[in-house]
Amino acid sequence: MSNRTMHAKWVFLAVVLIQSAAIDRAFGAETGIVEGRVSIVPSDIPKWRYSRFYVRRKGENSVAEAVVALRGVQLRGLKEDVPQKGVEIDQINFQFEPETTAIRVGTSIKFLNNEGATHNVRASHTAASFNENLPGGGEFSYVFKKATGITDPVVLGCVYHGNMRAFIYVFDQPFFSVTDTPGTFRFEGVPVGELQLDVAHAAGQLKKSQRIEIRSGETTKVEVLLSLPDVAK
Repeated sequence: MSNRTMHAKWVFLAVVLIQSAAIDRAFGAETGIVEGRVSIVPSDIPKWRYSRFYVRRKGENSVAEAVVALRGVQLRGLKEDVPQKGVEIDQINFQFEPETTAIRVGTSIKFLNNEGATHNVRASHTAASFNENLPGGGEFSYVFKKATGITDPVVLGCVYHGNMRAFIYVFDQPFFSVTDTPGTFRFEGVPVGELQLDVAHAAGQLKKSQRIEIRSGETTKVEVLLSLPDVAK
């Protein structure tokens, strides 16, 4: 191999490495962790409404089944959609279970009916429209191809039982979560910089947003404290 050929080869490799590094930076090679908890101030909330916020641990006031999602310009480059596997929503005791689900665009949800009564699963939304009867033991699957974000979830109903409802949030980026019983959430590999952290609780009609700063290699801890003024109008 001639010196000129060898030189050209190394120049080519150097360009590839530089481009690769630039892509890594653009897509968040420098990342951090976000973790936190969602809770509510109970003092100014009427007792009849308090149960709708799914506070399941007495004395802790942690909010379960709240959807938490990140938003910011550095997330717009994360275009790859990775569907989740094994996502199911059942119908048990005349309720959808779970009531709140968050998924990535392209994910298929399997709707089940594991009780004797005939049910129905219905949605009328720009991101999903269907109306399917489900006899006992029946199932129906649907692929969600359009994102709703945190502001406009797909609302499920049953034409036979008006009290049944569920909420499906569809995202085109990977940083979203549904809080567990302790009200906690955690995101890893978050691109550095300033981001918006959005919280929504469909059953309790709660919503809140706050700014957070992500630093490389660090964990950003967030306490989201909801109160009656955060109830969506």
